[in-house]
Amino acid sequence: GNEQRIEIVERNTTNLLEGHRANNVLIWGPRGCGKSSLIRGLITRYYCKGLRAIEIGPEAYAQIPNIFAEVRGRRESFIGVLDNISMLGREPAVHVLARALDGCLEHKPENLIFYATSNYKDLVDREGERLQGLGLMQMDADESIGAPNLVNQGKQPGQYDPQQGERLDEQRALDDRFALKVFMDLPLKKAYENMVLSYARRAGIKMAEGDLLAAFNIWRMRHNHDLVGGRTARDFIVDYFPEHCPAVHT
Repeated sequence: GNEQRIEIVERNTTNLLEGHRANNVLIWGPRGCGKSSLIRGLITRYYCKGLRAIEIGPEAYAQIPNIFAEVRGRRESFIGVLDNISMLGREPAVHVLARALDGCLEHKPENLIFYATSNYKDLVDREGERLQGLGLMQMDADESIGAPNLVNQGKQPGQYDPQQGERLDEQRALDDRFALKVFMDLPLKKAYENMVLSYARRAGIKMAEGDLLAAFNIWRMRHNHDLVGGRTARDFIVDYFPEHCPAVHT
């Protein structure tokens, strides 16, 4: 399960709270596996010990140096939350974020670290990492097939992109800013069934467990929820029992 992986993130968080060296963390995994919920849970658990979250969207990446100045010297400890950074792709935000975090080692306050979420472990597009548009390269002939041995040097775009290497360097720089990369897996069947039952109890729903889980399985297949996590369990309760929605909290 995810227990040992969660312990890694929690230990890093307590290091921050205790004034020890803590690392930036990339929490990655499939949608609905609980990446954001893990961060929210840590903030809730350690709020009384001074842990605070700062949610930083792409439009605010350029303000990260200003955030350094705001939190420096404060008694609280801060986690800068960067959500879904794998969705940035080739947007200019990648360049802005990489430059902002590049100065972390020298300028980042000791009471601030960054937790990012991503659907992928690597922020660099490994498949397209080679420079594109170089075409086919002639290698030594393969006598067994009696034809020239041509090797594709990269995916072929519509046109040659001379700035691809620079963008890959920016993505690598961003990738390197996260010393810890922690994978979060989807829960096993028993675990997500327990989530459904837990949400139902919290909402005050009186229904036999077997009937409730059968209804959930029909609902998730009907709505094409092939990846099942806590969000799916919650959404089922909200949709299937709308009269109980005010009692369901995320």
